[in-house]
Amino acid sequence: MQKATEQNLFGADISEFQTITDAEALAKEVDFLYMRASTSRFGYFVEDRKFLLHAAEAESVGIPVGAYHYALPSRDIGDAARQAEAFYNRLMMAFSGTGDLLPVVDVEQPLDKSISARQLVNWVIAFRDAFTYKAGRKLMLYTGSFFIELYDDFLVDGVHPLASMPLWIAMYPALPSNPEFPRDAGGWNSWRVWQFSDSGRLDGISYPVDLNYGPETLAELRG
Repeated sequence: MQKATEQNLFGADISEFQTITDAEALAKEVDFLYMRASTSRFGYFVEDRKFLLHAAEAESVGIPVGAYHYALPSRDIGDAARQAEAFYNRLMMAFSGTGDLLPVVDVEQPLDKSISARQLVNWVIAFRDAFTYKAGRKLMLYTGSFFIELYDDFLVDGVHPLASMPLWIAMYPALPSNPEFPRDAGGWNSWRVWQFSDSGRLDGISYPVDLNYGPETLAELRG
């Protein structure tokens, strides 16, 4: 995949574990901001407790915003559609739409390979299709380099069914075992967003915070 350059946008992503302490200061630090809207725990859809507050604070100072759902894929394809619809409803509550930026499904579990690569990929496809049908908008996939490798490079019947989705890749070069920039994986040879650190410091938000490179223009991040 590509390296980041000075032309790439810079952004952060947050959840209820962070607090925006000064939205105006944060607006001077980032070109975009993603925030967790919801998550899945033990089969239940759980709302992020600070999502609505974060959305209002960021929008009040003009930061382009987007949201993600931290998913827990399973063998239950019906659950994918239910989570997608609940995520859509959550976005409509916060934004009266689905946000400035591409909505995201975050897939980084299960780590124990309790489901197969085929089941994982099929679940993500079901989530994507249900969300797109509801929202009329493309969905971006967040995942980690290690997770793609764990799940057989997301390869099913010799093809990479998820590679048509814009990719938000997590890979931290600060870890000694990692490369300087993300390797091609899962059928992708480029990223739309690259989360390069989970221990950043920014004015206007509590520490630590995830840091990201984005594309060169906001239009590419709006989808």
